[in-house]
Amino acid sequence: MPPRRKKAKVVASDATIEVATSSGANAETKARAPTRRNLRGRRGSLKDMLNMPLDVLYEIFGRMHPRDLLNLARTSKDFRMLLMSRDSALFWKAAREQVPGLPECPAFLSEPQYANLLFSSFCNNCLKKNAQMFVWEFFVRYCSSCKDKLVVREAFDMRDLTADIQENTGIKESFYSTALMPRTKHSYSMVHYVHTPEYEKLKTQWKALETAEEKISFAKTQVALVKARIEPAKTLASWKTNELQTRSSELDGLKQERLDSILAHLRKEGWAEDIKKMDYTDGLDLRSHKAVRKPQKLTDSAWESIRGEIVALMEEIREARLQRERDALWSTRLELMCQVVSAYDTSLGRRTAMSDTQAQFADLALMPPFRTLVDAPPDTSVTAQDFENLRDSIPTLRAEWLEARRAEILELIPQEVAQASKAELSLSLAFVGFECAMCSLENLRWPNVLAHSCLRPKYSNPDAYKQQVAKMSSMISMPAPWRGKAGDLLFSERWKITRSVISALGKDPDTTTYEEMMQHQARMICLSDDGDPMEVDCRQAHDWKSAVVHVLAVAEEDSLPGHRAKHRWHVLDASEAARVIALEEPDIAPELDPNNIFFGLEGLLPVTTRPKYCCSHCRQSATRPLIDHCITAHAIKDPRIDEDFYVHPDRRGTLDIMKPVYVYPDGEDNVVEPDFRAIVAKSIPEGSI
Repeated sequence: MPPRRKKAKVVASDATIEVATSSGANAETKARAPTRRNLRGRRGSLKDMLNMPLDVLYEIFGRMHPRDLLNLARTSKDFRMLLMSRDSALFWKAAREQVPGLPECPAFLSEPQYANLLFSSFCNNCLKKNAQMFVWEFFVRYCSSCKDKLVVREAFDMRDLTADIQENTGIKESFYSTALMPRTKHSYSMVHYVHTPEYEKLKTQWKALETAEEKISFAKTQVALVKARIEPAKTLASWKTNELQTRSSELDGLKQERLDSILAHLRKEGWAEDIKKMDYTDGLDLRSHKAVRKPQKLTDSAWESIRGEIVALMEEIREARLQRERDALWSTRLELMCQVVSAYDTSLGRRTAMSDTQAQFADLALMPPFRTLVDAPPDTSVTAQDFENLRDSIPTLRAEWLEARRAEILELIPQEVAQASKAELSLSLAFVGFECAMCSLENLRWPNVLAHSCLRPKYSNPDAYKQQVAKMSSMISMPAPWRGKAGDLLFSERWKITRSVISALGKDPDTTTYEEMMQHQARMICLSDDGDPMEVDCRQAHDWKSAVVHVLAVAEEDSLPGHRAKHRWHVLDASEAARVIALEEPDIAPELDPNNIFFGLEGLLPVTTRPKYCCSHCRQSATRPLIDHCITAHAIKDPRIDEDFYVHPDRRGTLDIMKPVYVYPDGEDNVVEPDFRAIVAKSIPEGSI
C-alpha cells in the first residue's frame, strides 16, 4: 500500500514553496502567490534606515530637498529625534545645497527653523495649511487671519517702551524689528508694523531687569539682533521673488507645451485655417480654457478626454471670426452708403427740425434696397456706384418709412379714444400725445416722437446686422435705427383733460390739430382756482398747454380739503390775451441763464429737461445755442435760431415753460406794480373770483 501524501509546507518566498514528498526528497516549484492584505507599513518601511551608518545617511539626506527632510522628521519620533538634533546640521546643510541660489541660514535661526520657514506650507501660529503670507522682517509665515492678528501697526505705547529703554540705557536705537507695509490692502501709504510676539517678549524681559548693567547689556543685544536681521530679510525676500518668477516661468512653459500639443491635434483634424486666422482675443479664449491652461503635459488619452470641449470652443471661435469678417465687410459697405446719403442730404440745403424726424441713414440701411447691397455675399463686388444708383429712391423710401411709422404709432391709441372721437383719428390732432415708458418724458407729439433718443437705442441688438448699423451710426454721430417696441411708447393719459381744455377755448378737439393750437393766441384763467399764495384776488393766465398742466396739478390734490376737481374757465378777450403774451418769457433754469452764477452747469439738469440745439450746417449739437460754433466753424457773423441752428424736436426742455403772468379783475383798487407780470382784465367783473 503506497504511503500517504503529505501537505505542502511553505518555507520560501511568496512565489516559491517547498514541497516535502513521502520519500523525503525536496523540490522547488513555482506556484501562485497567496493573496495578502495590503497593510500600511508592510512595504517601504523606513524603520531600518535609522540603523544605517552616518555616512550612508549623509549621502541619502544630502540628496533630498529640505522639504523632504521636514516631512521625514514628521513621520515618527525616532526620525524627529535624529533630524532635530544639533548633530544633524550637516544633513540640513547638504539638503539646502540642493536648492539653487538659496541664501545661507541666518545665525539666529537653526537649520530646521530655516527650512520650516521657507518650505513648510503651515502657518507658524495656527498650523493652517497653505499659508503663503511671509513677513521677512520678522522671519515668519502666517495665514491671513494670523497675520492680521499678530502683525499690527506700531502704536504709541510701543514707542513709549522704546523711549523708556533709550532713557535708561542711553542707547538711541531701535530695540525691535519693524516692517514697512501698506496702511491697508489697497493703499499706497506705507506705515510701520510690529510683530506682537516679539514686542511682548521684549516688554516682559525688560520689566524683569533690575540693574543698570543688565539693562544696558540687554539693550545692546537687542540692537545687535535687530541689525542682524536686516540684510538676511532683504536677501530672502529677493530670493523668494526670484523663485516665484522661476516657478511661474516653469508653469508657463508647461502650459505653452500643452497648448502647442493641443494645436497640433487640432491641425490634424482640419482646424489649421481657423488657427491661422485667430486674433489675440481668440487665442486668449483658447489659452484660458480650463482644459488648456493646466500645467501638465498632454497625453493621447488626455486629449481624447478633452477633445469634445476644445472642438466646441473652436466652433465658437470660428463663428465669432466669421461674424467679425461680416462686420468688417458691412462696415466698409456702410461707409460707401453713408457718403451717398450724406451727399443727398447736403443737396437739400440747411437742416431743420424736420430733418431729424425723417428716415435717417441707419433707417435706410435697414430697408430692402440698401440692405440687399450691404448684406450681399462676400464674393459679390459692391461699389460706391451701386449705392449711387439708389440715390433717387431715397425720397420714396423715406415716405414709405414715415407711413410705416405712422401706422405703427396709430395702433398705440386705445379703443376708448377712438370711440370718444367723432372723426377719424389723426396723429396731428392736438389731444393725441404720447409718453416714453423709459425716461417718462411726456407730451411727445407726432412726428417729433420719431426723433426721441430712447426709441433709437444704441445698446446691444440681437440682430447682428442691426447692431453693426447702430455701431456705424454712433461712429459718424448719426442717430441709431428706430426701434420702438411695444411698451416703450405709451398713449398719454391726459387726453381727456386736453380735449376739455380745447373745448373750453371754443375749438373742436376732433378736428383741431396741434399746429393750430400752437398758433392759437387765446389765453384763459381758471375761476375755480384757490387763488394766489400772496392772498391777492388774481389768477394765472394759461395757454392751452399750461392749462392742462394746471388741471393735472389740481387733480393730484383732489383728495385734500379745499381743492376742487371741476374747473370753470374764462377766456380773455383778444386785447387782454395780447397783453398777457407780451409779458410772457421763458422760465429758464439757472444752469442755462447767462446772467446767473450757475450758468454752464446744465449737466445738473435731468436729460429730459435739458434743451438740445442742433446746427443747421452740420451734425453738431449742444445744450446751449450754437452761436459760437456757427461763428467759428461756419464763419457766420450773426447766427440766428431756426436759420443757422434749431431746437431738436426730441425735446425743447425748459424752453416750453413760461414764467407765470397774473390777471386781476376789473376794479378801482386793482393797481399792478411795474415789476409784476400782471394785467387788469375788464372782461372779468370784480368779485367774480
